[in-house]
Amino acid sequence: VHPGADDNASGVAALLEIARAFASAPVRPKRTVVFAVWTGEEEDKIGSRHWVRHPLWPLAKTVAYLNFDMIGHPWLTEEIRTLVTGAGLADVDEIVSRTKPEEFVEPGLASFAPDLGPVLARAGRATGLTLHLDWTEGVNGGSDYRDFARARVPFVRFFGNFFPSYHERGDVPEALDPAQVRRIARLGLATAWLIAD
Repeated sequence: VHPGADDNASGVAALLEIARAFASAPVRPKRTVVFAVWTGEEEDKIGSRHWVRHPLWPLAKTVAYLNFDMIGHPWLTEEIRTLVTGAGLADVDEIVSRTKPEEFVEPGLASFAPDLGPVLARAGRATGLTLHLDWTEGVNGGSDYRDFARARVPFVRFFGNFFPSYHERGDVPEALDPAQVRRIARLGLATAWLIAD
């Protein structure tokens, strides 16, 4: 039995709260927002692949697809250090000392959709988070954004961090960091609203 609290009840919980926030907002965004959850991500993306092949909302009118997968664990300081070092940035120690792991998120963005970068930067500022944008083609991605990327639909991938009980019995609610789920949900809400408005 793999309880799946992080993979992927955390992402589903965030999506439900974002949908609730949109539904209760006093004003509506200009664009249509579609909320969907998929099945069979581990079985070659059955649900999301089906949507891309048979969309209920035209892909040509889809401005962006936001994907929430495993958002319940924050990055660790040494992982941030490795990322900053690998990026070839100067003053690694200073950057790492200023970056709080609980305020750090690395969303993945479609490299073929550069307009998403400023949107994420604005959403990061609005939510008080430090972002490292991971620009990627996404066509070989391990989550449900993969088939959207293959169809050239701009995407944002919200992801937390791997943890020792990934795909094991220890993926239980007690092992999650609820504050991390809230942070990424808030970032996702801000991103979705900026894109939709």
